[in-house]
Amino acid sequence: MYMVGRDITHGVYAGVADEGLSESCYWARLSNALGDFDGVLANGNAEGQFYVEIQDTDAYFQTGCEITALAEWPSPDQPHTAVLQGMYLIGRDIGPGTYRGEGGQGTLESCYWARLSGLSGELYDLITNNNSNGQFYVTVVASDYALQTECKLTLTDE
Repeated sequence: MYMVGRDITHGVYAGVADEGLSESCYWARLSNALGDFDGVLANGNAEGQFYVEIQDTDAYFQTGCEITALAEWPSPDQPHTAVLQGMYLIGRDIGPGTYRGEGGQGTLESCYWARLSGLSGELYDLITNNNSNGQFYVTVVASDYALQTECKLTLTDE
């Protein structure tokens, strides 16, 4: 756990977690250090590459894995055209366009994806999302901030 402003500065951070819930990286933005649910501003169990933005109004940030400030995080030489489970910044990791994915049948085998307007982990960052089954497409626009996916996505030849 880090005290924001003392142990860690606010800003965007990146990390990599293993796949699967038991190997994921738990993180939480906190308003206090009491350990109760009321103190949790946002939290998640990241899998694969992920980003989170620590706000200047956060009191503490808790993480179960190593994170790196975005300025120190290596960016790809060119945007990826295929991505695995994780979170990707638009214009940095991937470009806008239509991506194809494939989820299994049923809720447990579906592919969750989300287009995001920010990285706070709060509900207002969510532009749209879905648990897709079978073949699906998701169009990412230049004004999106990030794309989160739980399955492989490939840029289509539009």
